[in-house]
Amino acid sequence: MNQSPAILEFRNACLAFGGLRAIQNVSLHVGRGELVGLIGPNGAGKTTLFNMATGVYTPDSGEILFEGNGIGSLAPHQINRLGIARTFQNIRLWGQMTVLDNIRAAMHQRVSTALWQVVASGSAHAIDEERLLEEAREFLAYLDLTRFELEYAKNLPYGEQRRLEIARALATHPKLILLDEPAAGMNTGEKVKLMDLIRRLQSERHLTVLLIEHDMKVVMGVCERVAVLDHGEKIAEGRPEEIQRHPQVIEAYLGEAPATT
Repeated sequence: MNQSPAILEFRNACLAFGGLRAIQNVSLHVGRGELVGLIGPNGAGKTTLFNMATGVYTPDSGEILFEGNGIGSLAPHQINRLGIARTFQNIRLWGQMTVLDNIRAAMHQRVSTALWQVVASGSAHAIDEERLLEEAREFLAYLDLTRFELEYAKNLPYGEQRRLEIARALATHPKLILLDEPAAGMNTGEKVKLMDLIRRLQSERHLTVLLIEHDMKVVMGVCERVAVLDHGEKIAEGRPEEIQRHPQVIEAYLGEAPATT
């Protein structure tokens, strides 16, 4: 399979917690502009891999590269500034803040006005704030959340909370977005909208997407390539139709190998 140049790459990455090997020699190439799925049973190490890519965990050995540069020792905010954003398996919104302010808060690191400028003259800061407010509303419109602008995030329906989390990630202007089980808890209609959104992120915003998801209809419906983890190891990688037929993948999910004739 021909691969586009990597935007994110794991090279023999390893991580252990005490005596438990959470990630074992995982190598994974995510090409620029790709939409890649990461699947596996519960406890396979999928979210741990995301945490390593975003600076929550530092690999014990191996390398993690973003645009060809090592990021394994960087802090989460440094990695975010390079262009990696993520959502979480368990929604992490600022519930007591409005939907609009959730987006504006995510933009704070992009404000160019220095503190001394704000003290000396509020004009530059006011221009920055006005620009960010306009842009925040554009993100809300893109995610169909405008009607919730002044609502507290905690009061949104579950599907809209998921979309708000994606909007907040987009507000940091990423090149790569990591989506951790974005369809969890959604009904069928919400999942259809989510699949359309993920495709739009790739085609309209030219984002690279790495997706963890248990709903195989979502994975097989949007991903161009799928990697499979089991007990911290990568056991398969290929096109969705290949992964569906892969004996080791079937065994990992069902606990038995497919019957042969």
